[in-house]
Amino acid sequence: MGGYTTAEHVIQTAFYERTKGVTPTCSVYYVGWNDLRSANVANLDPGYANFHLPAQADIFRIRPTDLQHSFSALAIFAGRLLGRAFDTIRFDDPGGTVGGEPDAVLERIFARNVETISTLNRARGIRTLWVGQLMNRAALTSATPSYWIQYVPPNKVYELIQRLSAILQREAALLGDVYAGLPVEQLDNIGFVDEGHFTLEGSRRFAAMLAPAIRENCR
Repeated sequence: MGGYTTAEHVIQTAFYERTKGVTPTCSVYYVGWNDLRSANVANLDPGYANFHLPAQADIFRIRPTDLQHSFSALAIFAGRLLGRAFDTIRFDDPGGTVGGEPDAVLERIFARNVETISTLNRARGIRTLWVGQLMNRAALTSATPSYWIQYVPPNKVYELIQRLSAILQREAALLGDVYAGLPVEQLDNIGFVDEGHFTLEGSRRFAAMLAPAIRENCR
């Protein structure tokens, strides 16, 4: 699901493991990029509820207004402003400080969520398989933060994602889970459409790299 962090995955894991009426043999989580979005946010909520979570309402355009399907750009803009002012999903940006150093608060939340997900799955006899995020380093050269990760310069994103993947690998080992560290070099230059989303060929290569770990652990 677009934009989902480990916080949303905790909810999915806790309440929706049987959405198709069948308990899975294993659960696969590909995480890192969306969690990093909350790096350096001021007074970060443990569930990312003061920044990332309310922003999802705008990202997915789920604030209902009578003007949201208008052909007028001005009407749509006005509707969005009214939605922000009167909608029950209020988003009061907490602000933050731009920086490229690791955010210890975020990393603790990330590790806690990983442990929570693993514990929920283990109690149900479901194997947990973690996959570290792959990023396109060639597209992460700017020193100006992007809309998605507002408080980390893009040229620092790659190394911070590597830190989250290292935390993920460490926690997986401690919890008895499986960690799949996939070689980003296998995606080459044709694997990404931007800093982190795959092309069709990139998706195929990602699936091919991940398949052996799934075959071995999801039986």
